[in-house]
Amino acid sequence: MAGAAPDQAKEKRRHAAANLATGWQRLIGPAIAVNMALFVYVMFEPILVTRIAFLSRNEIILSKVAYDLYGTDRVLFLVVFLFGIVAPGIKLLAFAFVWYFLDVHQTKRHNKWLVVLGKLAMTEIMLLAMVVVAIKGTGIGSVDIKPGLYFYVVLVLGSLLLSLLVDQQLAALPHSDSRSESGN
Repeated sequence: MAGAAPDQAKEKRRHAAANLATGWQRLIGPAIAVNMALFVYVMFEPILVTRIAFLSRNEIILSKVAYDLYGTDRVLFLVVFLFGIVAPGIKLLAFAFVWYFLDVHQTKRHNKWLVVLGKLAMTEIMLLAMVVVAIKGTGIGSVDIKPGLYFYVVLVLGSLLLSLLVDQQLAALPHSDSRSESGN
């Protein structure tokens, strides 16, 4: 009986989405890893440089913005931290976990929550767009876009594309009986 639990875990991993993927779908796992690396990169890479009329030049780095906001505006810090750092980070980690370790029928149930996390993580693009428009639109300064912003956009769009591809693959899988879907 002691060997039953490890055997069940191996059986579930054998039915993980990553193991059932064929053709181009086998690239989803490595794409998740690339998105994780991009996430770490854009956290510490300048995405914008702002110049406000003769006053200062400031590099916008996501981790530094969150740190600075903690000391000045705790509510805005929470918004940026939760939706710009925590939600995307949790989504990427959860995405890798369900792709590689959960039985596909469990993955189908958990994928709904990953889509919600992805939508929450998309709000940071809107926040960045508002900052750029506010600074450029008022005429009080300028904003130079750095390569980190492009990597950031690739990260968000790549994450969205991965979500759509996984949804498509999960929808194509045959439906199981209710006993398998309940996790028994």
